[in-house]
Amino acid sequence: MSSSGKSFERVAASNRPELADLAGFRQSLGAYFTRYRLSVLLDSEVLDNLALGMSEYFSNVIKHSATTNWIAVDVQLSSENVQVVFCDDGDNVEQLYPENPSLDQSDNNEILLESGMGIGLILRMFPGAVYKGKSVSGEKHKEVKPATAQRINSLTITIPLDPTSPIVAIIDDDLVQLELLSEYLKPDYTVLQFQDAREVIDYLQNARIDLFLCDIAMPNLDGFGLRRQLAKNAQTRLTPFIFISGQSNEEMVSRAGHLSIDSFLEKPVRKPLLLQTVERVLLRTKDLQEGIQAKLDSRITSLLWSQLPKYFGPFALDSAFRTPERGGGDFILHHVDQNEANRSLTLVIGDVMGHGEQAKFFSHSIAGYLHGLLHSMVAGQSPAELLNRLSPLIAKSDILKHSLFTCLVIKLWPDGRISVANAGHPLPWKVAEQNSAKSLLTTVPVEGILLGLTSEQYDETAITLEPGQQLLCYTDGLTDVNLTKNLSVTVEERIKELLAVNPEIDCEVLMTKLSEQWPLDQDDVTILRITRLQSTEGHQS
Repeated sequence: MSSSGKSFERVAASNRPELADLAGFRQSLGAYFTRYRLSVLLDSEVLDNLALGMSEYFSNVIKHSATTNWIAVDVQLSSENVQVVFCDDGDNVEQLYPENPSLDQSDNNEILLESGMGIGLILRMFPGAVYKGKSVSGEKHKEVKPATAQRINSLTITIPLDPTSPIVAIIDDDLVQLELLSEYLKPDYTVLQFQDAREVIDYLQNARIDLFLCDIAMPNLDGFGLRRQLAKNAQTRLTPFIFISGQSNEEMVSRAGHLSIDSFLEKPVRKPLLLQTVERVLLRTKDLQEGIQAKLDSRITSLLWSQLPKYFGPFALDSAFRTPERGGGDFILHHVDQNEANRSLTLVIGDVMGHGEQAKFFSHSIAGYLHGLLHSMVAGQSPAELLNRLSPLIAKSDILKHSLFTCLVIKLWPDGRISVANAGHPLPWKVAEQNSAKSLLTTVPVEGILLGLTSEQYDETAITLEPGQQLLCYTDGLTDVNLTKNLSVTVEERIKELLAVNPEIDCEVLMTKLSEQWPLDQDDVTILRITRLQSTEGHQS
């Protein structure tokens, strides 16, 4: 279902409430569920518990709170859930307790059950329910107010909506056909029934439908009219649409075809043909959506990877990356400072924690921040100074402060110097020459906290590479493989083996060899290698 961002809708309210009003409240809540087909999307026990909880709460409010002037029920339907809010202007539940114990104390559960306006019972049925009481000295309301008004009591119950099967809407004014087609589809799909096409428009203000199966000849709004209205809405323009009709003359089929539908079925519709058509249309739509998303992912990913120079001064640079199907949050940026006195190359390797579109969104946003900072760097600015500028920007950003990402900033000078600053990133490895007496792979102790979490200043570390030595940097998607159970060899050990055989192995080949042994498909994986050349002749960048 797709959220429309619609606010809460008041479904029931009563001034000077009496117990007799609760029957009307149950009917109003039931009507809301019927209108939005929630009885199809939710288990019947959940709906029964909700009606019971509402009756329990309000009956106790009416009976035990002499200050109550009004009660109301507000509901909001979104893509993820339905929120039901019971609100009133009576006594705060805590006022009913001896010595006013706090509601957040778990040992108050028995008191809640006995004298807490039924909240204890509701919490047992809906553990995630949230009660917010008005302040004891709060002003009483004289009339019904929205659930978001201040100085009221509210009990919010959130019920997740996550149908595991595609949602198919059948629209037909013939009740027999409606029931028959529904029975055909129910074993494999979540089926919603509509006898009036206008109800579909109302339903879509808050909810999603994955496929429309619509009759053409209907009163009030026919199938052609519904299709035209859906085509005007960006949310439903591309939603699969199948016409069903008792008429299949050439003019009818032609009119339907001009409305960009996905298929046309003639009544009476045979069950095998219906199931085959619905499955085919949904699969084709899924393939198209995934193809479009893959292209977008590819374009976004390419923007996060600036083309590194192959050489800079005495250094050779090489990199490779792998992304899972939905993409993630790795990126590499670079900037060359052409100032003669401070000519240098700054490299940034980053990794936004998380997967999929959310990680890619944050990585794109953060990479934009970094891109601007890199190009505004004062000549000779160090890696630590770059992180010290970036960290408060992250902390103050309403968007980026909710993300977590690691970052390694490396600066190279033509005279062979290297300085590194770290913000929570995996520690790089120094790779010695194959014939060196030193260990082939050693960890470089360059540490620092995640950006945006502290006001402390970042430090940097100088690293020296002898000719033939390498600095290997990577994102945690590589070492997360070590968390896999029953590994016969770690990633580090496998990299040592590969480098021992061929110290100059290309990063892309190295990544391929690793992916042959382990599936690198759960997170982005990035490798960046900096090699100190034996000679800089012909390699000046």
